[in-house]
Amino acid sequence: MPLGDLTPEGRGIDSELAPDHIFELLVHVANTTDVEMAITLHVQGQLVTGRLISGATFWSECARELREDATGHEELVETMAANMDRVAEEYRASYGEGGIDDAEPMTAFIHLRDARTFTGQGPTPKSGALWRGRLASVDGFTLGELHRS
Repeated sequence: MPLGDLTPEGRGIDSELAPDHIFELLVHVANTTDVEMAITLHVQGQLVTGRLISGATFWSECARELREDATGHEELVETMAANMDRVAEEYRASYGEGGIDDAEPMTAFIHLRDARTFTGQGPTPKSGALWRGRLASVDGFTLGELHRS
């Protein structure tokens, strides 16, 4: 599908209500190619910064962290981690190995690694975390990460 068809108007969506189509394309490329990049998001008055990753990578890393960090109820933890692994595989199967011309399916979520939210007291958490947010909730973006000076 040509890039022009990805515009909100080209998809029959009111441009005032649609996510930025270039931002949506960046997320789509991350999902289809596992390209990672530094990004800062403006989300309802807050800044969230980190590395854009694919949904498959996000869910695989969530499963790994759960297995490494959760304590007690080992069987329940493993069931939850296995479900996260399953979601990661569904992402891989859904997005496959595509690129910017491989426009379907578009996604509703963005995934970050090493994410930090900047507040008046500085970044939280200081070391970063996995983060998942709704594309439609992002008001703006900047390529690159914020660093506290």
